[in-house]
Amino acid sequence: MEKSNSVPVLCCLVLACCFSMSYSYKVLFFNGMGEGSHYTAASAIGEALVERDIAVTFVISDTFISRSTHPLHSKLFDFEVIPTGKSKEEVEKRFEPLAINVLKGGSLKGSIQCLTDILKELSADCESLFQPEVILRFNIHDFDMIVYDPAWPCTALLAEYLNITKVSFIPPALVAGFLRFHGNPLNPAIVAESGFGLPVKMSFINKVQNVALIIIHEIFLTQRSELDNIRERFNINKSWKESLETTSFVLASSDPIIDQRIPVMPNVALVGGVTTNPSNPLSDDLEEFMQSSGDHGVIIFALGSYVSHLPDDLVKLFQDAFSKLPQKVIWQWKNKAEATDMPESVKTMSWLPQNDLLGHNKTRLFFYQGGNNGLYEAIYHAVPLLVMPLFGDQPDVAQRVVEREVGLKLDVTKITSESVVEAITTILTDGKYQKNIKVISEVFRDRPDTPRERAAFWIEHVLKHGADHLRSPVHDLNFIQLNLWDVYGFLLLCLSLVLYIYTVSVGSFAVVSSSRATLRIKEDANTEARTGFPGR
Repeated sequence: MEKSNSVPVLCCLVLACCFSMSYSYKVLFFNGMGEGSHYTAASAIGEALVERDIAVTFVISDTFISRSTHPLHSKLFDFEVIPTGKSKEEVEKRFEPLAINVLKGGSLKGSIQCLTDILKELSADCESLFQPEVILRFNIHDFDMIVYDPAWPCTALLAEYLNITKVSFIPPALVAGFLRFHGNPLNPAIVAESGFGLPVKMSFINKVQNVALIIIHEIFLTQRSELDNIRERFNINKSWKESLETTSFVLASSDPIIDQRIPVMPNVALVGGVTTNPSNPLSDDLEEFMQSSGDHGVIIFALGSYVSHLPDDLVKLFQDAFSKLPQKVIWQWKNKAEATDMPESVKTMSWLPQNDLLGHNKTRLFFYQGGNNGLYEAIYHAVPLLVMPLFGDQPDVAQRVVEREVGLKLDVTKITSESVVEAITTILTDGKYQKNIKVISEVFRDRPDTPRERAAFWIEHVLKHGADHLRSPVHDLNFIQLNLWDVYGFLLLCLSLVLYIYTVSVGSFAVVSSSRATLRIKEDANTEARTGFPGR
């Protein structure tokens, strides 16, 4: 009897499990091949989607297959692993020449060459992605949407091939160029182009620089032919730029509390800070180190995901600077050589629980390269910043930090041990930096939703209802119409016509008046000759 009663109960449990594992929608995330901060930000949104019973699959390469065994993400996400045959060291070396060129004060030409080489290697990854057996797996899954990162060349290409709803997620700080392509025009007089650290309040020279940068970016971003062979093989008719223009919705990692204040179209949501979270307890050894700092506290020093090597001269410079500080330092050490000759106050770690460290009450300062994720995590936990920007959006982040007076920035080409100590001391002794970051933190937290919840809401909204009601009208206009050149031309034509008529009329009147005056003079002369008396 017991056995027979247990059967219906077991069946109900099985059905309940099956029901709980069913998903209303399936979303594919393609934000690079699984490397760095871009994956970290995208996975935060993925976590929020799973909470809404939306199935999430991430595209990663075999280089970062460890993502698929992550304690949490392995339970939440599915993974499509792309075979590239590249080791993690090989991939990290892609960005090493660029980082070293900047760290050693290299030329702009050298940085552009490094970026060109990186793009070539990223494009080569697309060949691994567009293999028949890999593409077949994507087709079998029948995804409802792809959330892609436009910074990586082949993400938009895959989005176009699958021919499903596209949502663009832009992890860096405000990238004006991408927003323009997505149908969100921005006035260059008030919105600075990304990547060069231009101020919010631009001078005349800054505006000239800004317009020049926009033209360069437009040419660079529209003339992308490195993937033409794949487009032809798979009959993908749209270009990279056209794919961005037909994207349904855009998630931009920006927030007016720290970034540029911009007007946005209905198809754009500002979600800066998707990785922000309350901090978790630290491991015993880390907690002991933090507590040992006393009232002076701890400085967190990290240079991000894409700097895998720090030159020896800079290592010695930072060692010397940190040895002069009363604070202790946790240094994210990524050099292959073991850290030596470190001051007793410095603890090196290959990986940092960054958010948890920033949330600790002993943390006094975040000294880093200027990544967007770290910016918002520091804001969330009200930690002042010292930024040493290298490339990408980092100069922009550094500029905003200085403008909002929540920290300072250092020029890596002019940095000295003394300048590091001076900057850190200034931030920690001048109360305005702590006060300002605390105010901004309170504003950032005082929202009806978190950035990741906001991003998840809009993705689900577009899945349910589409995005036609959010579509930007910019896509219906060409360049001339959008910038009102046709209107200005028409008004100029009208003004020219009015001036012409006025000029002709005035000229004719002058000729007539002159003729009449001449006639009067002749008549007066004749009258005087006849009568001996002067005329009128």
